[in-house]
Amino acid sequence: MARKRMISPTIWEDPSFNRLSIGARLLFIGMISNADDEGYIRGDIGSLKRLIFGFDETLGELSGWIKELGNLRNIHFYKVDDEQYAHLTKWEEYQKQRDDRIQPSAYPPCAICQTSVRQVPDKSGQVSAKDSGKSVGSKDSESEASTPSEEAKRLFGSPDQIISYLINRGMSEPIAQKEAEKFIRHWTEPNKSGTKVRWQLEKTFEIRRRLNKWQENAEKWNTGPKGENENLKAHELQTKAEREKLERMRTGARD
Repeated sequence: MARKRMISPTIWEDPSFNRLSIGARLLFIGMISNADDEGYIRGDIGSLKRLIFGFDETLGELSGWIKELGNLRNIHFYKVDDEQYAHLTKWEEYQKQRDDRIQPSAYPPCAICQTSVRQVPDKSGQVSAKDSGKSVGSKDSESEASTPSEEAKRLFGSPDQIISYLINRGMSEPIAQKEAEKFIRHWTEPNKSGTKVRWQLEKTFEIRRRLNKWQENAEKWNTGPKGENENLKAHELQTKAEREKLERMRTGARD
């Protein structure tokens, strides 16, 4: 059972959302309401009808609404072993959850988030692999798509990419460099036997989600972009106090 979800008021002014038919808008909001803690949900017609339109005769229209949503940038429809799923890609931006309360998704991860392949549902509401010539989740495409573990290894090995990611999310460059260094140092600390590092001991580890949470905490504790002015002010006050103390010492020495 999904927990209570937040619907941002900005959605009503979003041009992409308002280009959808009224039925597709309702479907999108229903998917947000019923998605799991990581923004995943079954994306086939039968499951969506049961979850969102259980008392309505909407099966014919529903396939068209799914196709409309497939053209949005913030939702991915994908298939794994002939089962259709959907992933709300901006989930963490709008749904604020405590880390210790997040239940890992029971659904297979969205390979589209790790690759450039874009799948759009056809008229029947099923995803099409025309763009790639193969289905995401198939053996042929798995070698092309990065897994969360592979992406973590790649980014931990490229600190500049982590810094760039934080800067793109609003951090200033000096703070991004400092937080990237602390993030890498924390998650790459080896275990006692030296066989694995901290992030490899996690049951699931999506590095971008962890970076987003790290940035939120950094800002909360005034070490991120929102705290720069406070930190600078504190530094200036400390410097002023030190100057005044030095001046008093000099004056006392002259007396």
